[in-house]
Amino acid sequence: MKDLFIPDRFEAFNSNAVKENTLKDFIVQVGTLSEINEIYEDMTSAGRGAFLILYGKSGAGKTTFLHTIPFFIMDTEVLSIANDQEISSLLGSLKPTDKEFRIIMIEGREAMKDSLPQEIEKSLHSINTFIRSKNGQKTLVVWLCNKKQMRDTLINTAVEIGGKSLINVENGFIEFTGPWQQDYVMIARNTIFSLNNGASLLNLGITDELARKIAWSSETIGDYLGELRKISNKNTNRVKSLVGIEKCKMWVLVISGNEPRKDVAALTGGSYAFADIDRLLVSTDANIVKVIKEIPDMIGKLASYFECKIINVPILAAMSIMREFGDKQLINMMKAQGLQTISNEDAIKKLAKSDLAKAFSNEEIGMGTKGAPTGSNSIDAFKKLSGIAASNDTLLNKALAEALLRANYILDYELEDDFGHGLTRRTDILCITKDVPIRLELMWRKKTGQAEIANYVLTKLYNYGKAIGLFDER
Repeated sequence: MKDLFIPDRFEAFNSNAVKENTLKDFIVQVGTLSEINEIYEDMTSAGRGAFLILYGKSGAGKTTFLHTIPFFIMDTEVLSIANDQEISSLLGSLKPTDKEFRIIMIEGREAMKDSLPQEIEKSLHSINTFIRSKNGQKTLVVWLCNKKQMRDTLINTAVEIGGKSLINVENGFIEFTGPWQQDYVMIARNTIFSLNNGASLLNLGITDELARKIAWSSETIGDYLGELRKISNKNTNRVKSLVGIEKCKMWVLVISGNEPRKDVAALTGGSYAFADIDRLLVSTDANIVKVIKEIPDMIGKLASYFECKIINVPILAAMSIMREFGDKQLINMMKAQGLQTISNEDAIKKLAKSDLAKAFSNEEIGMGTKGAPTGSNSIDAFKKLSGIAASNDTLLNKALAEALLRANYILDYELEDDFGHGLTRRTDILCITKDVPIRLELMWRKKTGQAEIANYVLTKLYNYGKAIGLFDER
């Protein structure tokens, strides 16, 4: 239910502590990099620093480009001079860099009204002195601007102060246009995936077709990402208004005799087991897909809003839980099937090692360490247990809920709780937590695979959407 993070400015990346290795996943190389390389090579040959005016529209990605140059030019550092810092004082305090290349970016002074002529002249004198000194020998000072008047003022003043030795690029500046429009969708897709645990455009409620259409009408990548965020927030607010006081999370638990953990992993994205709608749609040809292909954007937004996860529960943990927390009726049914009912009192320990426990603890879910394969006797026993589930799964669900309660993963629970108003939609287990409620939908199967799991999850999401009346207006 937390809004997806879709930044359109580099400052937002910094304020949200985005990891450097995450940035690498969606930063693309642009043509201006070759021009920066040429300046770097000229600096090396001349044995002194350089000054550059980088001109481009607001939102084109100038700041992001400069901050990420170290991804493409080795042994480079990037520093910023904010608009509340005096340029001459900061440059005067700098020592020689230990790096082969240093970029100092002058930010927040793009508009003419923010910089008086005398301030500009003083700053350019300081820059000219600095790049000719030993301290600035390996430094490129870059002044960002997005106004033509400011650009021309900088060029004219710089020429008066240092001539061609200060302004040594053609036309006196480099125009930064950012990435190509045809790359916008790819950049957006990678950005959303990297910053939101595997989320996709569909999780914003945006189809590829709509994403491409918006790309071609956006002047800059910043404008594009901003527009996607507006649509995502609009779709989120629509779902939020329909859900009302019944806000919750929805997780699908897969408990099957063939231990389909790899199948579950293939249908999830990121490290928290969130359902990947794109993968789900191509993993089954069930009738539900035909319906959902008409509304993939809304199903994607539902999955995001409900933080839908798909989690595999090992059968050994499930069997232990049934023996230890099953009520009298379930135990009698298990005995009738010839199943062992004596508890080893290890159910909580097995549960604690499961992906389900990690999900409740908000921990990352990975493939984990490969253990010994489940024995044939355990598989045969689980087949009998799944037979009970086919006729009375509420008994098994209750035992699992009791285990979660006893292990303090939840505060309370309800079985077969109704949800929504547009369609009767009874949840297997409604878990009451310190945060929002979590609705668990359980797949008890003798054997299952990607197609069946995908069909089950998509059907659940569709029914949840129907239950809140999401599709009534379509």
